[in-house]
Amino acid sequence: MFRPLSHTGYVSITVLVPILAVVSFGCSDGQLTAKAVPNVAPAITIRAPLADSVHAEDTPLVVEMVFEDDMDVDEVELSVGSDLSGALYGAVSRDGGEAVLDLPEGLEAGVHILTARAIDTEAEFGEHAVSVTVIANSDPEVEILSPVEGATFEPGEPLTVTASIVDDFDTNEDLLVVLETFAGGSLSPELDINGQAVQLALPEGLDVDDTGLRLSAYDAGGLVGVAEVALTAEVNAAPSVTMLSPADNEQINDRDFLLVEALVEDDTLDLSAHVLTWTGLAESATCSTCVFPEHPAVDGTVSFYAELACREAQGSVTHTLGLKVTDPDGATDQAEHLVQLFCHHY
Repeated sequence: MFRPLSHTGYVSITVLVPILAVVSFGCSDGQLTAKAVPNVAPAITIRAPLADSVHAEDTPLVVEMVFEDDMDVDEVELSVGSDLSGALYGAVSRDGGEAVLDLPEGLEAGVHILTARAIDTEAEFGEHAVSVTVIANSDPEVEILSPVEGATFEPGEPLTVTASIVDDFDTNEDLLVVLETFAGGSLSPELDINGQAVQLALPEGLDVDDTGLRLSAYDAGGLVGVAEVALTAEVNAAPSVTMLSPADNEQINDRDFLLVEALVEDDTLDLSAHVLTWTGLAESATCSTCVFPEHPAVDGTVSFYAELACREAQGSVTHTLGLKVTDPDGATDQAEHLVQLFCHHY
């Protein structure tokens, strides 16, 4: 485990082992003699972070070390410290002559001299130091480019959000990007990141009750940048139809021509895609030779003559002329007038 050394402020990994004497044997005048072999201090190198590298404050940092000793490396005690922060504590993993110190909270801002020390069982040690700079971490900068503030959208229609995200340390691929509605509903967009440019596709679009989007980007240090855009659902307004002719309760004689005129209005410039459905008189035998248009003109006008022919007995017959208009989204409106047809026998 890591512990501070009393005179250095470092953190140490301690392995308690028996001290082994290292000797060599020689023969002189028939006598076997033992000679002590000088102990060589262990060597250690900090492999990461790199010297003169720059890191974000309070962001996880990993110290990787390689070391060797003329004795068993498993018996070597390791220490890591900073001249600014003192002893560095964290989880350690060792594998032979390699060790990793995990610092989940990183380092404070400033220029640090990180020193790693390896101490063998005879208190011989080796050191290696690197300088690293730690600067204050900033929130990611997030900007929604489209849709723009106050834009309208059609509920249920595919929508693509484009944004710019910039962070001082993390690449956008390493950020946690979250898109949600103002109501807090989390969305699952198809994310496409190309440098600072980010696209978030919503194939199923937004709901009619959604009033805006919130885009958040979280960096590795937990800082977050947020951008919002207010939106308005574009609810399809139903078209309107007004029957201009015939007038309600208009009277017409057998075999006369009936002027039919109507006006369709809607929030689109081209109304020729709207569908006209005629009922009542249009479906009767009286109007068997009439040709009723299926669509209004581009400007919404409807105008034609219908020749009426009695199929009833002498007298007056009242018909209803009904007109229903349907826009491409299925919204409808209708109008109807009464027509009195005077029939005679011939």
